Amino acid sequence: MANIAAAQPIGEGFFAHLFNPTGRTNRAKWWLAAVIYMILYAAALGVLYYFYTQGMPLPGFAIFGVAALVIMVSSILVAIRRLHDRDKSGHWLWLFFVLPGVLSGSANVVMAWGTSEAVIGGMVLTLVSLGISIWAFVVLGCLRGTQGANRFGPDPLQA
Repeated sequence: MANIAAAQPIGEGFFAHLFNPTGRTNRAKWWLAAVIYMILYAAALGVLYYFYTQGMPLPGFAIFGVAALVIMVSSILVAIRRLHDRDKSGHWLWLFFVLPGVLSGSANVVMAWGTSEAVIGGMVLTLVSLGISIWAFVVLGCLRGTQGANRFGPDPLQA
């Protein structure tokens, strides 16, 4: 099993890595970050639930909101590094993150019209959104980065 610390630039701890958009991130660290995000999200939901059941929803929503914002910012930065590992610009995130959301929202609006043509159109938009999301998942989570150095830095598996 590869040592995760060995693939990091000198002086960069893993948690600093979660908030740095420069350089490259291999698949293992991307998946580790995803697990950390899921744990933090579950913990924030637990805090929200606790405060909500105590009749004090505002502190719970505040804590959950801060946690969700931190997770969102960090996930974008780690995704940029992961794209760099694939020798792609971070601008691909517009396609991978924004476009599926726009398509899904448009599908909801179109299907609300209620006609059979609108429902079919909404389904098509939803399927295109799903296809882009699956493509993003494969690129970010499944495909190996470029071997050797690329324009974004050295190969994190060889550093």
